[in-house]
Amino acid sequence: MKSLILTAILATTSIIATPVNATQCGTLNNGTQACVNDGGTNADFMFVSGPKGGEFIRVICDGTGGVTYWESNGKNTQEYVVSVTDSWCGG
Repeated sequence: MKSLILTAILATTSIIATPVNATQCGTLNNGTQACVNDGGTNADFMFVSGPKGGEFIRVICDGTGGVTYWESNGKNTQEYVVSVTDSWCGG
């Protein structure tokens, strides 16, 4: 029962804290399959299936085709993640 209550609280909190943007999936310019929740002027959240498995990426684009900041969780290389974020922000 406690886990159901915690799940409900977390779900409610994330609904309140998350802007209403639909997640869209497709292929980036570098050929990577990605699902992205575009945060507008805030961070974008991406999930990609890379050569070493799934990767969750948070990226902030500078608005001129460059990357301001990124962080990721997964086993793919830094070079791979940089190529994904560059493709997203510059794509």
